[in-house]
Amino acid sequence: MSATVTGEEAAVEVRSGPALPGRRKAGRLQFLDALRGIAAMAVVCQHGAEALWPREFRFSEMWFRPGEFGVVLFFLCSGFIIPASVERYSSLRRFWIGRTFRLFPLYWLALAAVLLTHVWLGSSLAAPDYFDHGHGVLNTIANATMLQEFLHVPLTVGQSWSLGFEMVFYAGTSVLFAAGLHKRNVPIAVGALVLAVVVGTAVPAVWLVNASGHRQLLGIAGCLVAAIVGASIVRSGVVGRLSAGVLLGVLVMLALNGPVELWFTVLLFATMTVGTVLYRFTTGEVRGRTAAAVYGLALVAIVAIYQLQTVPHLLPIGGAPDAVVTAHHPEVPTFLGAYLVFGAFLLLRNHPMPRPLVYLGTISYSLYLVHAIVYYNVPWWGADKPLTFARWLVAALVLSSLTYRFVEKPANELGRRLAKHGLRGALRARADAGERVQEHAAP
Repeated sequence: MSATVTGEEAAVEVRSGPALPGRRKAGRLQFLDALRGIAAMAVVCQHGAEALWPREFRFSEMWFRPGEFGVVLFFLCSGFIIPASVERYSSLRRFWIGRTFRLFPLYWLALAAVLLTHVWLGSSLAAPDYFDHGHGVLNTIANATMLQEFLHVPLTVGQSWSLGFEMVFYAGTSVLFAAGLHKRNVPIAVGALVLAVVVGTAVPAVWLVNASGHRQLLGIAGCLVAAIVGASIVRSGVVGRLSAGVLLGVLVMLALNGPVELWFTVLLFATMTVGTVLYRFTTGEVRGRTAAAVYGLALVAIVAIYQLQTVPHLLPIGGAPDAVVTAHHPEVPTFLGAYLVFGAFLLLRNHPMPRPLVYLGTISYSLYLVHAIVYYNVPWWGADKPLTFARWLVAALVLSSLTYRFVEKPANELGRRLAKHGLRGALRARADAGERVQEHAAP
């Protein structure tokens, strides 16, 4: 589920655009790290509580979903910072190099850890049907792309579903940057929110697998329109236009093939675009009234979607198929809660944030990916559920600190060096840094 869950350091070389707003520590925006810390802990606590107390699952499905609240917070943070990161890299090649090293090394390590613990310890973290019919290798390859949520395959790391949304958002932002439309955020956000309200169930989830008849034709038409739009907005020659058209068409196809209702998928992407509008407000590129109007429209859209698109449904509780309740989707309090918390911290962005929250935000990507591995492999503390929960939480925090220190941070730094200097320049910079350390250590 980074912003996603992923943190974005503001230490990249500034080539264009206004400075990032807000109080910083070590080049990072404190209020964003604090928000990521809250988001990660919401996900971690819900997963642990659901494993220990089945009633927590009833509460989260009926009234408020802490984990989904955390994911929405992550998406608002990504929408706020990712377009700014593209502009500061000033190059899509450099941006994607940085993103690749920021996300994939730790993610691949988590994926490998899940598979190895399944083989060695019998852990059941991977989906139950992951290895059915000899599809384990294909499922692993699909999961390695981070697009598994849109490819209709079982998940290796359950909470990784949100990373697919992040990747699609990065790609869409790249198309807008190539077209010179990356600052047209207000109409994009408004259009995405309106689309989330009106699309409803026009195209079913998992469109490539389940759609038929007029819905199949509607989905094909949507992909073609997206491809034509992508090809027409880019002004970088035939190859550039063709690439943009194909990419945008594929992005729409992936969005239509999500396993959840289309309104939910569009609302998540719309949430990221709202985050971008709020970023433009803090830099003075969007007026306060305009940003407030978009923010208010998002709140109204969330309520409208709930009224128009969701219906009561029977819900199994605690894994028992004969125990059901009639529940409504709790998206309204979940989404509204995330928006309100983000808005409050945005207003306090120039104030110092609690150091524990800032640190949790720093390791939030590690915490998001590895906590479930801990939950599935660290044994219970006898029959004592509160002590088991505390044990899991401490173990997850320790492991996340280690993976951040020895995997995530070095890979991120390497990615920035490669993006800035290229392979030879990065190796030379690293060698020069080593020589300076030796000189300083000399008697």
